[in-house]
Amino acid sequence: MTTWKLGKKSDIHLELTSSCQAKCPHCSRIFDFNPKVPGSFKVDSWDIEELKKVFPPPLLQDIRSFLLCGNSGDPLAFPDIAEFISYLRSHNPNLKISIHTNGGLGNQRTWEKLGGLLQSRDFFLTFSIDGLKDTNHLYRIGVQWQKIMENAKTFIDSGGFAAWKFLSFKHSRHQVADAERLARSMGFKLFYVKEPHPGTHSIDFEKSTNETFELEDLSHRSDKEIENMALEEVSGAIENFSTLEDVKISCKVFEARSIYVDSHKMVWPCCWIGNVGLMRKGGVLREEFSRKMESLGFEKNFNHLSYNSLDKILQSPFFEHILPESWSKKNVDSFRCFGTCLQTCGQSYRRPD
Repeated sequence: MTTWKLGKKSDIHLELTSSCQAKCPHCSRIFDFNPKVPGSFKVDSWDIEELKKVFPPPLLQDIRSFLLCGNSGDPLAFPDIAEFISYLRSHNPNLKISIHTNGGLGNQRTWEKLGGLLQSRDFFLTFSIDGLKDTNHLYRIGVQWQKIMENAKTFIDSGGFAAWKFLSFKHSRHQVADAERLARSMGFKLFYVKEPHPGTHSIDFEKSTNETFELEDLSHRSDKEIENMALEEVSGAIENFSTLEDVKISCKVFEARSIYVDSHKMVWPCCWIGNVGLMRKGGVLREEFSRKMESLGFEKNFNHLSYNSLDKILQSPFFEHILPESWSKKNVDSFRCFGTCLQTCGQSYRRPD
């Protein structure tokens, strides 16, 4: 296996902040796909100067694209987003940049600046709007329709290249045609419809609440209990294969040496692995990952950019051989990414009906 080294065709998926005003039931900030906001969630954000140190001008020459999205936060919750985009473009004018947002954050000045910076298919912004005024809030809980419309208009009027992504839920799919007509009239350049994750179909959005609760304290759990909880969490993924011996994992990001950098300043191969156990089951999957890495002699923060450089992290045994070698294992355990690689990159994976 070759080291996970960034090169001319590499892509960076970057989460600028874990802050977001929305309470979407399927977000990793939400506990077990339950439409309730956790009572305590640690919000982390990058500092603009830290970003410039991690991604200095020479490195930017070796990057093909930046995707500003994330598992937990909305990039428009990052106050210096326009400054960061300006920095990227000034040091690599050919660097492709895309942003995904719910559209309900940011002030007029920020949207005007972004509109001036993102004006083509190579530099654009996607608004995730899953319905019209009477339905978008059923999943995008806490996102104000009027604010979305104002921000989109400001961005487009400033020259911005805007895309509208519509997740087709049962409660809003009848509005796709009307939403597309609205998008055209407003000046959106792209409109596309996607099916939501299968897990969201079981949620009764109209009964969603804002109730808060505390996450489980794992301090009293033994290592074995945590391991068993983690394995139980992936049982659903295991059941979606006829035989594990026939499963081939073809990593979607390995060949491009694409990486995901989250708002906690941790480096992951992809956002799927970065999201594993972030909140669900009280974080047992993240706890199990850390425990396994430490048992192999890894430092607790081996993939944390506050403790190690990006090059050192990507040259670590985890990226160099532990993760790639795990794809050929015949049993599902924590080294097969808690079932994550099976679900996202397993070629014989069958989504449940």
